[in-house]
Amino acid sequence: MFGRAIRTAGALIVLFASSAHAQDTTGYCTPDGGPQGQATDAEHSVLLGERPLPAGVRSRRVAVGGVNTRVIEAGPGWSEDAVVFVHGNPDSARDWDDLVAAGGRFTRMIAFDVSGYGQSDKAAPDGVQTTNGVARYIDGLLDQLGVKRTVLAVHDFGGIWGLQWAAAHAGAMRGAVLINGGALQGYLPHPDAFTWAAPGVGEQAMAATTREVFVGRIKQGNPKMPDEQLNRLYDDYDRATRCAALRYYRSGSENYQTIGGEQAAALRPLDLPALVIWGEKDPYIPVEQAEKQKDAFPSARVVTFPESGHWPHFDDADRTRAEVVPFLQPAIAVRRVLARRGSRGVRVRLRVDGMLPALRVAVRLDRGTKRLGASRRLRFVSRAGSLPIKLRRPLRRGRHTLTISARGLPRKSVTFRVR
Repeated sequence: MFGRAIRTAGALIVLFASSAHAQDTTGYCTPDGGPQGQATDAEHSVLLGERPLPAGVRSRRVAVGGVNTRVIEAGPGWSEDAVVFVHGNPDSARDWDDLVAAGGRFTRMIAFDVSGYGQSDKAAPDGVQTTNGVARYIDGLLDQLGVKRTVLAVHDFGGIWGLQWAAAHAGAMRGAVLINGGALQGYLPHPDAFTWAAPGVGEQAMAATTREVFVGRIKQGNPKMPDEQLNRLYDDYDRATRCAALRYYRSGSENYQTIGGEQAAALRPLDLPALVIWGEKDPYIPVEQAEKQKDAFPSARVVTFPESGHWPHFDDADRTRAEVVPFLQPAIAVRRVLARRGSRGVRVRLRVDGMLPALRVAVRLDRGTKRLGASRRLRFVSRAGSLPIKLRRPLRRGRHTLTISARGLPRKSVTFRVR
């Protein structure tokens, strides 16, 4: 989303009301695009192209309902629990590279191109490029990928799309990360949203958007946004993507004022863990919306970045990572150790706190510098687990040390005494 900050509600209501009667006569979104579409096609270029994926991150294509999209993943592909990222407009799955790579060390991370954006199929059947269409697409995508439980991470329009899925599949939700987007209530969209919602007017605005205009306008409202990222966004901003954006804004224009409340009402009773990150200088979705996310997630932790704009994960990537990664990481604790002197076995009962399971969990037992035994590795421990350790010799009296390890998590040591 980009544009100037809202000035008055009255002007927007007049513009919104008039859009219902406008007609597109430009042909901009027809196959040949008409004169204005052909001008966009001639002007649009790819300046930087695709950058290499970060270490440990992989890409593939997945088809849902006949529409192919790019999926970026890290971590174990077999896990039925995953963090799923939903980008906004005019973004793509590559927005999440940094967080996907960081989280992939300890869990499964998934980001995908919403239909019409990035390297997805730009054309789609009727109904796909709508708010409910994205919700259905997310459901089909997770089914294809074998994901049964998710922590949803969203930004911008991805908040509306992602929470629309979540409201209908609350049982599959474990928590949320909301970055300048979410269940928006009492929100008047920015002026460009109303422009794009108006047939004919929106097409003309898209036709007038060159690389210079695109980069300059976003930079004006988001001065910390890296120029490289802005140019990469424009690399993907071809006519097909602009036409998809028009369809999305028009599908949402009739329920901007109600959809956030409906989503919050569906999610509020669950009181799921949530982390809200908001750039205080966001020119499109005011920072006042950050606290309002507690209507959907009552126990949410809200963090605002004073110098960030609409894209904190670009404006302040290090701080965003420092907030998100610990929020997502599971924590392992020892509930009880069953150990008896003279026995050749010890049983360790574990507890895992957090939204996600700990993966590849194992326990080792030492006495001083001597290793007495180790458990096998459990593929995952969701809430609680029990691990047996077979010992090489009978357990003796004295102080012993348990060392707990899991994929991507810091090792944890606990001492206990056998009497």
